[in-house]
Amino acid sequence: MKIQSLISKQTTLLLIALVSLSMLLLPLTTLQAATLTNGMDASWVLGTSALDAAVTSGAPTQSETGGSEGVAYDSVRKRLFVIDRSNKRVLVFDVSGGITNGMNASYVIGQDDFISNVNTTTQSGFQAPSGIAYSLDHLYVSDANSHRVLVFDVSGGITNGMNASYVLGQNDFTSLTANRGISAAQGNMSVPGALAVSGNNLFVSDTGNKRVQVFDIESITNGESSTYVIGQEDFSATVVTTTQDGIYSPWGLAVNDQYLFLIDQDWSQVSTRILVFDVSGGITNGMDADYVLGQPDFTSTVSDNSRVTASSFNQAWSLYATNETLYVGDSYNNRALIFDISGGIENEMDASYVLGQEDFVSNTANVNGEAGGGGGKGGGLLPCASCFAISGGGIYYDDVNDYLYVGDVGNKRLMVWDLSPTVASSTGWSYITPPQCSATFSPNTITKGESTTLSWNTQWPTDRENSYYTKVPGEGLYSQNVQSLTLTPQHTTTYTLAIFNLWGANFCEAAITVLDENGEELTSNQNSYLTAGVSNAPFVKAISNFFKSLF
Repeated sequence: MKIQSLISKQTTLLLIALVSLSMLLLPLTTLQAATLTNGMDASWVLGTSALDAAVTSGAPTQSETGGSEGVAYDSVRKRLFVIDRSNKRVLVFDVSGGITNGMNASYVIGQDDFISNVNTTTQSGFQAPSGIAYSLDHLYVSDANSHRVLVFDVSGGITNGMNASYVLGQNDFTSLTANRGISAAQGNMSVPGALAVSGNNLFVSDTGNKRVQVFDIESITNGESSTYVIGQEDFSATVVTTTQDGIYSPWGLAVNDQYLFLIDQDWSQVSTRILVFDVSGGITNGMDADYVLGQPDFTSTVSDNSRVTASSFNQAWSLYATNETLYVGDSYNNRALIFDISGGIENEMDASYVLGQEDFVSNTANVNGEAGGGGGKGGGLLPCASCFAISGGGIYYDDVNDYLYVGDVGNKRLMVWDLSPTVASSTGWSYITPPQCSATFSPNTITKGESTTLSWNTQWPTDRENSYYTKVPGEGLYSQNVQSLTLTPQHTTTYTLAIFNLWGANFCEAAITVLDENGEELTSNQNSYLTAGVSNAPFVKAISNFFKSLF
């Protein structure tokens, strides 16, 4: 049932204050959250049997990840997609039952079976899978050497060696023309790398053409034209430059609700920077970056060599961003840097945490019995639970389970950190984490004036349960007996639901697209968003932010 407010606003505020005070008086041991510390151990590893075990197989297997040069996740069906570039494939892991060290993949895309590594340009094969992204039942994989992006519709399930549904960058599934220079027309690609998806926009790092192309993926056709270009003034230019609006060599990409993050490598100077574009107000061709990380300004090319600080990179390769945090795979410093961007971004800002090293001035490489690379100081060391050897693989943060994935290319493995809240023993009230949730609209596209059903499901992270409530933005507060609503949205909206109990809250999203009578999408700057991401903040901050969103 819906919880109706029958008391005055003053009384309501008093009750909130009393609840908050009672929480503060709980024994502190019941309020512990996972503490992110420099150099902390990973929780699990994929690709090897243990966190201190080396890869022994020289051929593709059902569990070998080959360095994991790209990671994506389907939070609804709990499927983890991992690029194994060396074996020209994408491995699909079913993690609905949890993660175990060295677990086998359930499916393979790009090959017919788990022991093949055929190099091909077909509707089902790859030459060099390089970037990966997942959104709304579609898996996007860039195939660098075939100069294209393959799009797989996985809504009906996954089969080994399945065909792609669409191709971008080429007109068909067998062409592999490198469209560079005067051939760099709208939608053509040359060595595409990283991918990122936000709403109906697919961002493609078009490395050979020194630009990022943006494709409208609301509907997809083979070889379709891109809608915007970043890094060049127009679709025919391929200028190589290190400026506020220019790019030398783009690779890693990430996007959140406000910013596009782009790794730009200046190979002539061996210098790395991350350009930050504010795309919340829209995208324009050749737009200026708003901030730069890794360099003091937009034109500097300070060399990466021997730069091991909290604000510098040595050929950073991969990115992932939430609204609060930026994760960077700093390849040849053998580490992952974590930036707190919740309070804003500044040029050349410092990272808050580092993984793979004990501090911000070390870059030791621990690799399979070989000499340490990438400027590392330690050679001949076996892999360990807290170290990398070239962390240039994919990096991904699962905000549902609070898992951080980082590819360890040198050791051919994927490391996983569990950053979810932890609970110590307590003599006070029993701490019960709120349930996780997923939400969907049916139908998810309507005409204005039509109704749709918003449904949500919850799953407890442990075998312990507790009473909880659901906050639906703009609609109200509901008991655990209610798990669906009939709504009539007036414009395209993303609803962020909060599932909470006495000890905190978890969040999940569902998007509804609203069309006018002509089939045109109705958008508004007043979309209903509930501030999210606080589940990783200190407990008191999570509670205060949540109650602010209720009133």
